[in-house]
Amino acid sequence: GPQSSMSASHPPAPSDGGTPELHVVTGDDTGLVKVVDLAQKAVLRRFGGPQSMDRGITQMAWARDLLSEADANQHVVTCSRGGMLQCRNVADGSVVSDWSDLKLDAKKCTGLGVLGAKRLLACTQSGGAKIWMSEGGKAASVVDTIKCGENVERMTLSPDRSSFAVGGDELLLRVIDLKTEKQRFKARNVKPDKLDLRYPVHILDIAYIPGAIEKIVTGTAHHQVRFYDTKTKPRAIWSALLGENAITAVLALPDGKTIVAGDAAGETLQMDTRMSGRVIGKFKGVGGSITSLQHDPSGKYLASTSLDRFVRLYEINGKKKLVNKVYLKQRLSCCLFPGIEDEQGAKDAKKELDIDARDDAVWDVLDSRKRVKMKESNETGKPICKKQKT
Repeated sequence: GPQSSMSASHPPAPSDGGTPELHVVTGDDTGLVKVVDLAQKAVLRRFGGPQSMDRGITQMAWARDLLSEADANQHVVTCSRGGMLQCRNVADGSVVSDWSDLKLDAKKCTGLGVLGAKRLLACTQSGGAKIWMSEGGKAASVVDTIKCGENVERMTLSPDRSSFAVGGDELLLRVIDLKTEKQRFKARNVKPDKLDLRYPVHILDIAYIPGAIEKIVTGTAHHQVRFYDTKTKPRAIWSALLGENAITAVLALPDGKTIVAGDAAGETLQMDTRMSGRVIGKFKGVGGSITSLQHDPSGKYLASTSLDRFVRLYEINGKKKLVNKVYLKQRLSCCLFPGIEDEQGAKDAKKELDIDARDDAVWDVLDSRKRVKMKESNETGKPICKKQKT
């Protein structure tokens, strides 16, 4: 989801090996919003209420330029299970805007994104993507409704805010252009299995690859991770079967080459998109279904929330070390990191990308050789994941 910066600073890790200051905002299934210091394992602020399942938060997004009076550094938009939209100041907990009189509908909110120019995009399971116009702290009206299919489980706004992707129960990936309101892309299912049986479709999460909005990854209820290039062909470039549990969350990392997938049993894996989804790392220690995954602005840390009521912080590189975990009492549904990294962090990220770019040609050669040698497992070691015909 869209992200912005909070007032908390994010200095590099101290020289003594300690953890840098890292704050994350979480939402839970009773409607509480919490600001958590993952370095100090402390809840800094807690607000929301009265608590109820109907007020449970299903989606969160940074306000950015939604409201003229909202500071992009500390305001977040939330959508509840009952369809209520709010904009809240996470510095003091105050509600800047409450749009409870303009509920989405009785269906679950499956996606939230700020479009800019005081416009908000929200999508529900019924398949209606609505654009709300805000004025003076209140939602003036629904200025547009885009029909994007039924049984939508996930809507994700593109990084450039020009389009959005949807998928769901028997709803293959679609990309809708916000300017023309027409489909840019409609996926086709992977080829039938060896018995000529059709693979079922049930997308649970969608992520855009950074720096290449034409490339999209999805996670499904049938333990599939699929990678699409919307400019080349309607079928997935590759499809990998992971374990036996639904893929409940997917996250594309800033390097543009690797993704993280979490499942309903807490398994969290890092995969290489250039090698047909080969698993290259595992984040351990989760005891419940993964509900959201986010990386910090530097791209060095991963935060995960799960139904076991913990928010966890991992190192992305190296051994995927579990740095800290914080118990938050309620079942967690989503989390947000600040989205604006400091100048030095941006320089470091660019330097890493420049180095990685020189290796891409080598990886492409390895990938082509691997496709020849691989059938359903990695022949150089134990099986990693099964591949589906695309």
